[in-house]
Amino acid sequence: WLETCSKEHSACGPSFAKWLPTRLIDLGSLDTTTEPRLVTHLDPSSARQVSYATLSHRWALSSMPILTTLNIDEYKIRLPLEDLPKTFLDAIHIARKLGIKYLWIDSLCIIQDSIEDWQHESVLMAKIYESGVLNLAGTGASLGRDGLYPDSVGSLEIEEGKIKCGWGAAASTGGRSFYLVREMFWSSDVTDSPLNARGWVLQERILSPRTVYFGLDRLYWECRERSACSLKSGCSLSELSWPQRTMERLNGKSPILKHWRQVLIQKKAEHDDGLGTIQELYSPWKSIVVTYSKTSLTKNTDKLVALSGLAKSFQDILQDQYIAGLWRKTLLYDLLWEVNDLSGCKRPATYHAPSWSWASIDSSPTGISTPGLPRYQHESHQIAE
Repeated sequence: WLETCSKEHSACGPSFAKWLPTRLIDLGSLDTTTEPRLVTHLDPSSARQVSYATLSHRWALSSMPILTTLNIDEYKIRLPLEDLPKTFLDAIHIARKLGIKYLWIDSLCIIQDSIEDWQHESVLMAKIYESGVLNLAGTGASLGRDGLYPDSVGSLEIEEGKIKCGWGAAASTGGRSFYLVREMFWSSDVTDSPLNARGWVLQERILSPRTVYFGLDRLYWECRERSACSLKSGCSLSELSWPQRTMERLNGKSPILKHWRQVLIQKKAEHDDGLGTIQELYSPWKSIVVTYSKTSLTKNTDKLVALSGLAKSFQDILQDQYIAGLWRKTLLYDLLWEVNDLSGCKRPATYHAPSWSWASIDSSPTGISTPGLPRYQHESHQIAE
């Protein structure tokens, strides 16, 4: 999947980094004889010779090692493999097998007891995930200690049915092959996984050019041009692959797709030429907000921060003013958001967004609804402004 994508998918970008984060985990030689260590401030001019993977995982606060001001010098010498959770060890093993020399993990690459470092790095989240060659996502794991993949991956217990059928002229040649798969399997195994219920992971998933999801019984692939999953057919593993736009049917809900940038640029051009409506232009952001409102965060104060990288990317294309989760050009309608379930809604005691913003409340897991925009901007917008 990775090799094909790197060579054939122009929308997904190259297989090397276009930009380098402040810190990365150097995995050393591709064998297991060299211990990983933390490296800082790699030469930016070497970006085209460097590739790094990122990890999306669920935090286990009580047992997970983190980077601090006290251990950063130690971690620059070696990472204590004996203390790392299985998910981290699996990510190191997989990156090495894929020939990727560096790995970025939030808990080990951001100084967790430094507010200044966290504020600096959180602003860079969009670039960190966009510049990584591959994102590894543990969707089948409940916590970081569970590992990326169970033992069943590679020898699947579930076997999909394969049939051949054809109509008309195709019937005479034996027809085409089709797989019988569980309905909405992508939605249940990826979209609704425990990992994707974590607020920070949403922008990690959207911004990364490529993601491998390690499900309970199979691997899933998602890039800006295609999606795929592993299947067991007979005694061997094969794959089921489809174009990205087919995901609207597989998700069974408002899709969150990696090719959002191409879609938004096209909608912006159509709107500027008078061919598209303002409702169509802002619909990708509304889908993201609705999905994000159903996720949870360890710290409610991260509500806007965990979406800030994606908001900045949208702002660059929309050329609009971003206001605490809302947009100036559609502000009157953005203010009409409503909570789907009042009984499960609460406003945290600690301030983290204006009261008129959807970000001011905790609405997970049912989320919020946003009204449809008018097809065209009304004069009332100008009066209100």
